[in-house]
Amino acid sequence: QSLLIDGGGNAANTACAIAKSEPYGPKVDIATAAGSDANADAILNGLREAGVGTPCDALQRYQGTSPLTYVISAPGSPNGGGEPTRTCIHHPPDSALTFTPEFASAVPLERYRALHFDARNPAASVVLAKRCVEAGIPYSVDVEKPREGLDEVLEGASVVICNEHYCDKVLEYQGQVQGQCGATEETSVVKKMRRVMIEKAPRAEIAVTTLGSRGSCLIRLDGGGDTSRGSNRDGDVTIVTPLSKDSEGTDGPVVTLGHGALWCSAWPDCHVVDTTGAGDAFQGGFLAALWAVATAEEFEALKIPKDDVVLSRALRIGTRVAAKKLEMTGARRGLPRATDDDFLHREFEALFEHAKGGR
Repeated sequence: QSLLIDGGGNAANTACAIAKSEPYGPKVDIATAAGSDANADAILNGLREAGVGTPCDALQRYQGTSPLTYVISAPGSPNGGGEPTRTCIHHPPDSALTFTPEFASAVPLERYRALHFDARNPAASVVLAKRCVEAGIPYSVDVEKPREGLDEVLEGASVVICNEHYCDKVLEYQGQVQGQCGATEETSVVKKMRRVMIEKAPRAEIAVTTLGSRGSCLIRLDGGGDTSRGSNRDGDVTIVTPLSKDSEGTDGPVVTLGHGALWCSAWPDCHVVDTTGAGDAFQGGFLAALWAVATAEEFEALKIPKDDVVLSRALRIGTRVAAKKLEMTGARRGLPRATDDDFLHREFEALFEHAKGGR
């Protein structure tokens, strides 16, 4: 019943969410390609307005049209009898010269402390990922589904964020049994995550799986090793973060430690209007919090935090950003600025206060 023209793309949406976390989160640039049409100008202007840098030495321009996706979004029925749906019709660019490996090999990585990949452009992503490993730069990967080049990018990843279907797909391809006799849903999710991450992402330190309306799950890994808390056996559950309220008095998501993982509930009473870009928004909030604390260390000693409270607050921040996006049409219109959102402001302040006390 209405038409909205908005920016999109997994990594671009995540970059916008990170940019809107300033002054708490890190500054962010995007390495990408853009055509020579009016859509390209609109795309780049949208990124810049959100606070995302588009430096010329990380932006490859080509002659041709930019990619375009029509998203037909339908809300659920007013009486709650149906879930919102999306139908995507994608028009790829009319040029094969979009973000080439040759251009990726010249992007000045030395000025960045961390990178994030959506692996949509496999050849260029593999080049950048290998350069990150050689330079000791940690990077995160957005994993939607198995795709060409993804395994090579995952090999050096420090942080992996996937949806709940990815592990099932990998295990399905390998012909492995997905369920566990007598296992709870939670232990099954954790075991599948560990099995897949140890095989696909041997350098990963953190893996997060989004679980839709059930929230998210985070596990800690250590170069393929299992670092689940031995004191927290299957069935034991400990609340990690105290409840806090947003400006409207709503309790935020609860984070618990159980079954060797951190579990973050979904945002309570979220009115879902459009799911487009919700996963990207979650990743932007989570990564903004994670890297903000990590980059507070000396550059030479950049380490990914694994503290329960830090990771819990990062999950809560990601959940808040995703919830605000879900309540608006489009991938970016609902992305909140941290300075305008009481809950995000308090969470970032508490995050920094805790991190400072732990040093």
